[in-house]
Amino acid sequence: MFVFEITNLFRQYCDEPDTTWLTAADVASYLLTGYNEFRWKVSDMAPHTYAVDVSIPAGGLLTYDLADPANTVRILGNNLSAGVQRMMQLLQVRTPASTLPNDLAWKSAQGLRDMQSTYRSYYLQGTTLYLSLAPSGNLTLTYIPENSVDWANTATGAGAEYVDDLAMFHDIIALLAYKQYSIRDANVNQPLMMQLGMRLRELEAYMNRRNFEGVQYVRRTSDSYEDV
Repeated sequence: MFVFEITNLFRQYCDEPDTTWLTAADVASYLLTGYNEFRWKVSDMAPHTYAVDVSIPAGGLLTYDLADPANTVRILGNNLSAGVQRMMQLLQVRTPASTLPNDLAWKSAQGLRDMQSTYRSYYLQGTTLYLSLAPSGNLTLTYIPENSVDWANTATGAGAEYVDDLAMFHDIIALLAYKQYSIRDANVNQPLMMQLGMRLRELEAYMNRRNFEGVQYVRRTSDSYEDV
């Protein structure tokens, strides 16, 4: 679905003809909040759904500030590098290889002290990425980026704003947005809330089945409990 379609659905749910009470700016704001919540729910079930990669020049370094204007690649702070999206959650740090399956994954430490006993580990504190050893070259960071959908763009046709590939569940965005609106309206629509609960359960079931073998395939890895 596109932004204009979800916007129309949200306005139908609200059933509010007074556009001075529910303005276009209000609608965009509620949909932005609803979509952010939708993305987090999806990412909680399948973290790599919206994930992107970025390469940072960390060769020879034990720390890298992801917001420092002096650094080439910045994915945090108020001065992002050109062409990157702001990081909301760091998922993985890897040493890149010639082919992706052979990338060397670093372990996520629980704190700076934990890094002393965890080989090839990293820890993000504030905007600074700490490394237990200095890599020889670039590192690849996989992270969940900030939502970049323009919810104010309700154009149709060629200029329509695309949302994402989970179109069959985009009604949930409108339902989550309505939940925010109902706080202001002080009027909870019980059927809509019941629909939201049902659709979230269906979304969870779908995400668990989306990668069919993923929920069935289990194997021992180098990070299993036996190695702790």
